[in-house]
Amino acid sequence: MKKIYTPPTPLPCIQADTQRGVPAHYAAVQVSICAKDFCAQGRGRFRGCVLVLLFIFSSLHSFSQNPLIKQWDYRFGGTDVDAITCFQQTKDGGYILGGYSLSGIGGNKTQANLGVDDYWIVKTDSLGNKQWDKDFGGTSDDVLNSLQQTTDGGYILGGHSNSGIGGDKTQATRGLADYWILKTDSLGNKQWDKDFGGTGVDE
Repeated sequence: MKKIYTPPTPLPCIQADTQRGVPAHYAAVQVSICAKDFCAQGRGRFRGCVLVLLFIFSSLHSFSQNPLIKQWDYRFGGTDVDAITCFQQTKDGGYILGGYSLSGIGGNKTQANLGVDDYWIVKTDSLGNKQWDKDFGGTSDDVLNSLQQTTDGGYILGGHSNSGIGGDKTQATRGLADYWILKTDSLGNKQWDKDFGGTGVDE
């Protein structure tokens, strides 16, 4: 039987040092995964966690003189565990959020899970209103760690997988976990995917 790879536990967030102040041209963006305070890179499996996007900004003075002021926030999630690991502002002024999901259809999720963890991306407008979402996965664990908008307006997604061929995955995993990259168009439709790995764990 093939060993199931379990992603590592999340790292605690590093708190900002507000005593020193921050130059005026720096803006701050913070993502909160759930009630427990973890960074965007966190991969904790806590039931009820949702994707939460919280945007804050600094004034023309240091944080110590003027506290950060919230502009808006939205939460996105399905019926099970959904965790954000990466996000980016897009060329149209909106945002692309990425992470992994154990949820089926329900809540903000419009596509069923294909395995255990699947890649899940959510596209919003500049005010955080959801425009679309997409789920990508194989037959087992697929955890999205990074994403980037490409020059053609699409997206390249990167993470690790221990799924074989099936679902959105066209190449089998070579070890316990492999790199898995997936390219989409500007609307999140899959164009191609590739698996890279050795005989052990490759993240």
